[in-house]
Amino acid sequence: MSAPLTSLTIDPPEELCFNLTSDDSQQECTIRLTNNTENMVQSFKIKTTKPKRYLVRPNQGIIMPGESEKVMIVILGPEKAIILDDYAKTGVWDDSNKFLVQSTVVEDSFVDEFKGTLPKDHPSMINYLWSDQTKYFKEIKQKKLRVKFLGGEKAIKMSMENRQQPDRSTLNRFSSAISNLTSSKETSTGDVKLWSEVKDLKKRYEDLVAYTVNLTAERDSLQHNLDTAKENLNREISYKRGLENQLASNSAQIKGKAQKNKRDGVGLIYVLILAALSFLIGSYFGKKVQ
Repeated sequence: MSAPLTSLTIDPPEELCFNLTSDDSQQECTIRLTNNTENMVQSFKIKTTKPKRYLVRPNQGIIMPGESEKVMIVILGPEKAIILDDYAKTGVWDDSNKFLVQSTVVEDSFVDEFKGTLPKDHPSMINYLWSDQTKYFKEIKQKKLRVKFLGGEKAIKMSMENRQQPDRSTLNRFSSAISNLTSSKETSTGDVKLWSEVKDLKKRYEDLVAYTVNLTAERDSLQHNLDTAKENLNREISYKRGLENQLASNSAQIKGKAQKNKRDGVGLIYVLILAALSFLIGSYFGKKVQ
C-alpha cells in the first residue's frame, strides 16, 4: 500500500545531481527530509536501484514533528570510474540510477518504546520497525528521485589521461627518490629497507581502504536484498491472513445456514407428527361415535 509523499518534504524534490570530476575527490549529494506535521512522528527508508554504487547514510531513521534529517549519498570510488568509462564509450549518461524515498507515520506504541531506549539501540529498533510493517504501519508513502550526472567531455578526457599517464611532477619526485636511495654512496642498506617497508605499508593501507569500501557496499547490497525478502514475506503473510479470514467467514456462513436448515427440518417433522396424531385421534373418536 503506497501513496505520494505529502507530510514529508524532500529537498531536492525530483532529481539528485552529481558533478563528476576526474580527480580523487568524493562525489556526493545531500537529501534533506523534513517532517511537516505538528504531532506525528515519521520514519523514512531510502532504497536505490544501484546498491553497490552508492553509500547512503543514514538510509533509514525517525524524524520527530517539525524536525529535519540530512542524508548523505556518496558514489563509491570504483563506481565513478565505471560511470565515466561508460559515458566515454557511449556518449550517454547512465539514466537507470534511481532512488526511492519511503515514509510512514509511526504508531504511538512504537514511539513510546523508541523514546525509552538508548540511542545506541535506535538503529536495531528502526530495522525491526521496517521488517514488521504490518504491525506498526497503516500506509507507506513514497517518492522516486532520478539521478543526473554532470561533468561533460572535459572530465572524461582528463580522467582518461590521468589513467594513461602519471602526473609528471609526481613521477619526477619518485624517480629522484629512487635514484637517491640506489645510487648515493651514503645510502645505507637500512635506508633502502626502510623505504621498501614504507612502500609496502602504503600499498597495504590502500588495499585496506579499498577492501573497507567494497565491504560496506556489499553490506548495503545484502541489507537491500534482505529488506526486499522481508517485504515479500510480509505481503505473503498478509495475503495468507486475508485468505484465512475469508475462509473463516465462509465457514461461519455455511454453519449458520446448516443450523437454520436443521431448525427448519425439526419444525417440519414436529408439524407432521402433530398432524398424524390429530388424524389418529380424530379417527378414533369418529369410530366411537358410530
